[in-house]
Amino acid sequence: MKTDEKKRVVHEVFGKNQSEEITNFIRIILDKRRIKDLFNIAKEFEDLIYEHKGIVKATAYTIMPLTADEHLALKEKLQYLTKKEIELINRIDKNLLGGVKIKLGDKVIDGTLRGKLNRLQNSLKEIIV
Repeated sequence: MKTDEKKRVVHEVFGKNQSEEITNFIRIILDKRRIKDLFNIAKEFEDLIYEHKGIVKATAYTIMPLTADEHLALKEKLQYLTKKEIELINRIDKNLLGGVKIKLGDKVIDGTLRGKLNRLQNSLKEIIV
């Protein structure tokens, strides 16, 4: 599809329901042939908004879904530790043996059973050597 056709489709889809700034932004993206980057641009924009509002995204990886109480308790604990508002998402990872792995910004907190076993093994190696 040519750029002009894409612009026409954008106008038809968004029309008067979208702000002029958003429509112009999408037109620029189309002109620069960067439509493939639109998802990443939106993600970066969302990250900037979260940072501005002082919200940190956290993902808790577990073998089974967290209960509402577990979710709330983990979120409150992370908020206490970081002194920031936390948006906590729970993702299921069937490769885990148990426990929880938390991705908090660019940090990872490994509270998984496999992680604990690895740390125990390393401690035992240090004692034996």
